[in-house]
Amino acid sequence: MPLVPPRAKRVPESLLATISQNVQPSPLNPDVWNRVLDEAEVPGRETIVAALRDGVPLSLEDVVYDGVRVPNHPKLYLDLPRVKEAVKEEVVHGRYIVLPPSTDLTWLNLSAMGVAPRFKSFEARRAFESLSNQFRSQLKRAALDDFEGRPAADGPGLESLGDLAAGVKWRVIHDLTHPEGSNVNAHVESPYFKLPTAVEFAKRLSRGAYIWKGDVDKAFRNVPVCKRD
Repeated sequence: MPLVPPRAKRVPESLLATISQNVQPSPLNPDVWNRVLDEAEVPGRETIVAALRDGVPLSLEDVVYDGVRVPNHPKLYLDLPRVKEAVKEEVVHGRYIVLPPSTDLTWLNLSAMGVAPRFKSFEARRAFESLSNQFRSQLKRAALDDFEGRPAADGPGLESLGDLAAGVKWRVIHDLTHPEGSNVNAHVESPYFKLPTAVEFAKRLSRGAYIWKGDVDKAFRNVPVCKRD
């Protein structure tokens, strides 16, 4: 169970209603995945299906955890227009909720946003790292300005990479592991289970059988959070 700090407060029902009213269910059918995971004898399948069906619970009885108030990671400001477009897409799909301006921010954990880019080539990775290092001081200042309520300066943008920009997949993330010790994940105890490897699956196949491998794009975005969280 999550750990509850001594000064825990209960979230107002009005805020819970605002957060949950636009939440959408997972596009993945839990009944279908239940049959697939059961047939494959995947460990922890009950936990996975329950998350798809009801959402992942992140709190204990709607308790607020004090202490998470941190600036965003500096690389987020390398290309702010892309960040804003990514946020708009999440809002459209019901994965981000726009709170009214009157919302009391003391009820919220302000975890750091950042980017976890993927690269199609070593050249794209090297160019991206060189660009971010070149503007490191400016990006740190932008993160601090944004956190303290001042306008944040735009970074150079991925277009500065020229043709290599197409080799960078821009992924906006929420870092729930930062800062160490007082982050959201530190208050949540998740059931642990080890997924079988491809080799372990192969050992169960008979001669002439085929293995199909797939990858769900933005997989974690397809698993909803419990409505009241």
